[in-house]
Amino acid sequence: MTADDARGVLERCIAGRVSLHRLTTWAEAVEGRDDIELDAKSPADLATLLFELSNPKINNPSLDTIRVWSTRLRQVASSTDSTALEAS
Repeated sequence: MTADDARGVLERCIAGRVSLHRLTTWAEAVEGRDDIELDAKSPADLATLLFELSNPKINNPSLDTIRVWSTRLRQVASSTDSTALEAS
């Protein structure tokens, strides 16, 4: 799973197409799967996001925190895209 993949799901929640409850259920499912690898360029960010979303009683996610995460993941994706362009 890449930062863009996760951001796409977050954007659906922000747009109202996915409920916050559904988002936390998705995060629980993804976090518990061994066959979904987190992008090597941003594994800590993605692991933290999944932990925060999949534990709503501890972290109390809101649309505001979802927006912050979306922005953060956009920056991660942009920085990895820039790095890839510089390398080529």
